[in-house]
Amino acid sequence: MSRTRQPAVEREYHNVTADITLTPGDVGRTFGNVGATGTVVITIPSAANCPLGGDLKFLSCADQTLTISGTAGEIIALNDVAANSVSLGTSSEKASGGFVLTAVGPATAATKWHVAYQTEETQTVTVVS
Repeated sequence: MSRTRQPAVEREYHNVTADITLTPGDVGRTFGNVGATGTVVITIPSAANCPLGGDLKFLSCADQTLTISGTAGEIIALNDVAANSVSLGTSSEKASGGFVLTAVGPATAATKWHVAYQTEETQTVTVVS
């Protein structure tokens, strides 16, 4: 996994071209899939182990499926408050989309990942529960 940090910018960029599992230490980073030649599945840590308000940014930079997979029921996406994954995988609707996932929830409730979309209106997001 290559790593780049721009001077005066706090957010690190990591390029991934194969499946990867993230840890809570990856919160605050940006991930892209430049040069991927196949589907990339990024497994995120449980939101319960991450700081509230912490986020992960994912950019689809190749015409390949990009799937963000998490703990069962911890993803809030497209009117689904208990999803397992979100992906860009529809033919010709993959490149240039993305997601920002933010850990949300009060301390007394189950913490989840809220998905904000960085997609064009022609891109189809697939949510799996």
